[in-house]
Amino acid sequence: MQAAFDAGSIPLVLISSWQIYGERFPHWVVVSGFDEHFVYVNDPYVDHEHGETALDSIHMPIARERFARMARYGRVKLQAVVLVSAPLD
Repeated sequence: MQAAFDAGSIPLVLISSWQIYGERFPHWVVVSGFDEHFVYVNDPYVDHEHGETALDSIHMPIARERFARMARYGRVKLQAVVLVSAPLD
């Protein structure tokens, strides 16, 4: 996924929201970057009831190990990613 990102694709990743929100529902996030310790995501969910704003959900750092656990959903550990990229010439 990082190689695809580095080549210009934008990954949309299905995660389990349990790690972030303490609730079990599938949830899509947009990967916005990587470094040696973190995967950065933009999350469309903003928890207004807990005082969050849209800025709290932009370029959120998630430890790589934690992201690997989050990117598996359900008992069968379903994994899904959609890579969005420019058309090929």
